Amino acid sequence: MLEIGCFDGKVLNFITPAPRRYLGLDANWEGGLDLAKTKWAEFPGAEFRKCQKPEEVPTAERFDVAIVMETLEHLPDDVLEGYIARLREITNGYLLVTSPNEIGPVCFAKQIVKKSLLGGSSFSWADIWNATLGRTERIVRDEHRGFNYRHLIKTLQKSFDVESVQGIPFPWAPPYLNFTVGIVLVPKTHDRQAAS
Repeated sequence: MLEIGCFDGKVLNFITPAPRRYLGLDANWEGGLDLAKTKWAEFPGAEFRKCQKPEEVPTAERFDVAIVMETLEHLPDDVLEGYIARLREITNGYLLVTSPNEIGPVCFAKQIVKKSLLGGSSFSWADIWNATLGRTERIVRDEHRGFNYRHLIKTLQKSFDVESVQGIPFPWAPPYLNFTVGIVLVPKTHDRQAAS
C-alpha cells in the first residue's frame, strides 16, 4: 500500500488486516512525518519518506492500493498531473482519492459561516458566488479556492477508470451535497493489458 499525503499515517488505524508493506509519502509541512515515524516505529511494514514533488515518488516498486486523501486540492495542475502519472505507473490495483467539495450549496454554506462567524475566508464574495454555481474557471486557483472535484475526476480519467464516486459522509446524497467526495479508480484497462 502507498499513501501520498500520509501526514502521520493515521489511515493505518483503519485498515484491517494491516498491510504487509505500507509506504507513506508526505511533504512534512506540519511535522506529520516526524509524528508518523514515532507513532509507527513498532509497525514492521511501515516506511515514511519525505516527498515534495512527483519525481520523488519511487517507481521501483508497484502497489496493490494507493491512497491520496485530502491532498490533491493543494496542488497546481502541472504538479497534479505529474503525481497522477506516477500513481498510474506504480498502481496495480485500486487508487482511492478523497477531496473536499468546494462547489455548490455545501461550499456556499461553508464560506458564509467562515466569512460571517469565523472571521474570514480566502474566498471573495465573487468567488463564493462562482463556486456555488460551479463556475470555478472564473476563480483564481489557490489550494481550496477554485478547486472543483469534477475537474479532478476528468484529470484522473486520463490515466484511470472511475469505479465509483460517492459523497462523504452522506453516500445516499449526490456528491455535491456532501462535504467530501470519495473516488475509487483503477488503472485504465487497455494500459494494464498492454503491460501484461
